[in-house]
Amino acid sequence: MAACGTGQRPVTTTTMPTTAGQQVVIAEPAGALRGQVRHQVVGRIADIERNNGEVTVRSGDGAKLKLVLPPLAVANMREGDDVSIDVLVTPRR
Repeated sequence: MAACGTGQRPVTTTTMPTTAGQQVVIAEPAGALRGQVRHQVVGRIADIERNNGEVTVRSGDGAKLKLVLPPLAVANMREGDDVSIDVLVTPRR
């Protein structure tokens, strides 16, 4: 089923608050796999390990998130930079 005039399928989005104050967005486009989860974090870079690409981000509520990226991806990042992380997890079937 397409949305009128757009040629795109409608998307069902549910936003649930978590105990840490962040939000988890569950987006299920029509015809897509069920259980797809999108998580967004806004915070500040607290630490960078350039040799192995580890970046620690602290969100506004104090929660920490550690990411491991290719070392070249963190080359221009600096401690104190504000960042936004958007992750989409799709179950493998």
